Amino acid sequence: MLLALAAPAQQEATASPDATATSGATAPPTPVDQDPAFEALRARARELAQHEQAPRDAHDLPEWLGQLDYDHYRQLRFRPDAALWTPDELPFRVQLMHRGYLFKQRVRVTELVDGEEREVAFRSAQFAYPDDTPPVPDDLGYSGLSLSWRGPDAEKRDEVAAFQGASYFRLLGVGQVYGASARGLAIDTASPRGEEFPDFVELQLERPAPEAGHVVLHALLDSPRITGAYRFDIVPGERTTAAVTACLYPRADIDKLGLAPLTSMFLFGEDGLHRTPDWRPEVHDSDGLLVAGGDGSWTWRPLANPLRTHRITRLPASSPAGFGLLQRDRAFTSYEDLESHFERRPSLWITPRGDWGPGALELIEIPNEGEWNENVVASWVPEQPVRAGTELRFEYELAAQLEDPQRALGRATATRVQQRKESTLFLVDFEGGAAGDMPQADVVASRGTLQHVVVQPSEPAGSWRCSFELQDKESEPIDLRVSLRRGEQVVSETLLLTWVRS
Repeated sequence: MLLALAAPAQQEATASPDATATSGATAPPTPVDQDPAFEALRARARELAQHEQAPRDAHDLPEWLGQLDYDHYRQLRFRPDAALWTPDELPFRVQLMHRGYLFKQRVRVTELVDGEEREVAFRSAQFAYPDDTPPVPDDLGYSGLSLSWRGPDAEKRDEVAAFQGASYFRLLGVGQVYGASARGLAIDTASPRGEEFPDFVELQLERPAPEAGHVVLHALLDSPRITGAYRFDIVPGERTTAAVTACLYPRADIDKLGLAPLTSMFLFGEDGLHRTPDWRPEVHDSDGLLVAGGDGSWTWRPLANPLRTHRITRLPASSPAGFGLLQRDRAFTSYEDLESHFERRPSLWITPRGDWGPGALELIEIPNEGEWNENVVASWVPEQPVRAGTELRFEYELAAQLEDPQRALGRATATRVQQRKESTLFLVDFEGGAAGDMPQADVVASRGTLQHVVVQPSEPAGSWRCSFELQDKESEPIDLRVSLRRGEQVVSETLLLTWVRS
């Protein structure tokens, strides 16, 4: 199986905001096919795939580090003055992450300077430890790294990326706080076989130029059934982006491979359903999945915290123009949380490069009782299974941003539900889009009887509320689709809602 072997294709301007106004780029990035370090990493990944995975364990980790809880692990603090590239006054700096807690395995970290690879040596003096800390081995190694950037405010450095744990990584734009995460790869997520979590076992940094506006990081991925070489070209700014190129080499057949996977947390939202006892109005890192179809369509699927069992939603999306887990609600009053600041959590938006072929966007929602659990996974799953001995190459841009992707259609900004004795009332608010006369609503249900479909003007000006009732007494899920149109012209995205009567 082979994807996107040609040069990356540019997407339509409507699929993502203009990055040039908010990024820190000062020069175009090096083309992937002209990067000898990445080609060398591809060769290593290809060679690894010819053999069984070598066992990875944490036998060299002192027992007390493996037994740390979250709060005690956070007390192992990296000293900012020990950051890589500090003496060189580069625009980027690298902080290393300690092993321990959930991050027990060693991740090799290297630096590429003038074509020469040098391993970054662990030193306990790089960290500040509590007074009663036992001795730390001199060769302990690291569990990951984070990148900071000297942005518009020269007196302050902003953390813009972090790589730690399995193949997880996160991006941040200026003024954002960490929320949703990305992963290098997902294998057999929510399948009877059980999920396999690939690891980034090595991270290689290219030393940037003194005034560089971007930084390149390579990662070697390893897992029982697949290996891979990844290249991340990271451009920080109000909208931080990473141009991602991945070349994968399966050791064995894989029936379900999730490409460009995103992971987030949803506890409860404004719909008023399945409320956990909590003083806050809403608690979530993301509130919906947005899909931009290659045909120009846009679909919005609000997230839910299912009551009893996990829920899988598949949206056919051959060669999608874009998709992502978004945090649309940016009002502080929706959360009222002075510490977590959910209103500043980034939306993560994927823009595929090249033709990804036939497949589907898969959304997995898992019952959740605490905000510390990431219970939402979204990824693109190719239609054809992956076969051993082939190469799979795919490319995309990942953006961490506060705004929705730009387009002319109205957005579904809120969905509220009231369950009644004989029916269920739905209220859907749409904002934005082209101004005009009162639109009509198209509402379709996979089962049941729809009644009293009404569209009314709402606040602010140019917003519309669609309300309707659904009569159905079954306990099985119902799929609802709601959109607005004027005559034959669609004027809003399509809201996709899965409803289960409790």
